[in-house]
Amino acid sequence: MGREQHFIPRFLLKYFSVDANGKLINVHLLNENRLSKGASLKNQAQRHYLYGMDQKLEKFYEQLEGNTASVIRKLSTGFLYLNNEENLHLKLFIHYQMNRTPGNVELFNNSIESIIKNMASYNKKLKNHLNEFAIGINNPYMFLFRLATKALHVIMNLRIGLLGSSNKKPFIIGQNPVVRLNPFLKAKNWQWSTQGLILKGIMIIMPISPQFSVIMYDSLCYTLINKYPNWIISDNDIDLLNYLQYLNTKECIYFSYDPDITYFNSISDKTKNFRNDVKVKLNLLSKRVKDDGEIEEIINSGLKEYPIEQNFNFYSLKYDAYMKQITNHVQARREVMPNFIEDEINRRLQSKGHST
Repeated sequence: MGREQHFIPRFLLKYFSVDANGKLINVHLLNENRLSKGASLKNQAQRHYLYGMDQKLEKFYEQLEGNTASVIRKLSTGFLYLNNEENLHLKLFIHYQMNRTPGNVELFNNSIESIIKNMASYNKKLKNHLNEFAIGINNPYMFLFRLATKALHVIMNLRIGLLGSSNKKPFIIGQNPVVRLNPFLKAKNWQWSTQGLILKGIMIIMPISPQFSVIMYDSLCYTLINKYPNWIISDNDIDLLNYLQYLNTKECIYFSYDPDITYFNSISDKTKNFRNDVKVKLNLLSKRVKDDGEIEEIINSGLKEYPIEQNFNFYSLKYDAYMKQITNHVQARREVMPNFIEDEINRRLQSKGHST
């Protein structure tokens, strides 16, 4: 293990390489609108000591990647039938991948800063100085790792599926490759953020090769239309999923082929404002003035919605789920498994004499 720590595993990027040895890859540099052909793959999606010099988090991710590499290899052939252990490893991998990138750290810090500055805006001494300070979390990657671990139970009852590309429209991958969608709640005209993992209708999609993307989805809300052995989805759907990779990253997009750079430069231009904007929004749920004149607010924090229509052809909404009323956050929540992972961690800590 060296000081270069990857936030997209090299084994995953190799599926998008341009050579048989998996050492070279084509990179769209978004800030320059330039294609770098045959760039060194090992130098991509990494930072010096990203997860800390003690290597603890890096070692965990290396173990997780080792457990998942064979699962991704199986899925990249179009074989979806996973045993329970493989299913678990894949869900863990996607869940932690969603939380281990610089892009997600930036989103989290934006969320914390937005909430605290909203609170500070009611302080007479602070409200005129909000632009003079920034707020963030020390050691954010470990902090997000712990939050992700506490939320693992939320994604365990999602179903896994495959989305296949045609030869004409391969999948691409960005530096923040896990995308969260919710066409179900969008169709229900849900007015708040639709990307919460606990919400009904959540979809989590990540490309694993030019041929396939993995989808984890709420099977109580959707039926995937394409069935084995024909996982192929429409070219329009692939275009939209590739567009989302641009919306979800700031610096680099990776290709397994020599793309039409004029076309992808146009996508980069179209997505630039969204990519460079703060993607966290605050919604006021309730507000009241207390007897002492102090203002009390309940704020909902969520990610801004992608500026696209989430109309895909690879799923259909389930009628019974769609017909149920959803007007508040309680009705919008999925039933999830108990948090057995955190319970097991606490049990082991207690058995060793540690307090929780």
